[in-house]
Amino acid sequence: VKHSVSEQSDVEDWHSILYADKVLGVLSTFTLSTLLVNPDKDITLFGKEYNDGSYSLSDEDYEAAERILHWCPNVRWI
Repeated sequence: VKHSVSEQSDVEDWHSILYADKVLGVLSTFTLSTLLVNPDKDITLFGKEYNDGSYSLSDEDYEAAERILHWCPNVRWI
């Protein structure tokens, strides 16, 4: 798995996510918004137990993501 910090614009980052074969990342509307264009996108999200940074997601955030997972079978938790 290749990891790097992007130096692209936000739009270029979004296109990179949209056209990536697979995406591994944290729960964010930025990443999940690509599902509006491609609901079959392969996305793996870090689960609640990995949410240990300075920004904490709420239970409601995870519940909303669970609803999305129902409609997008290629989105999953690790």
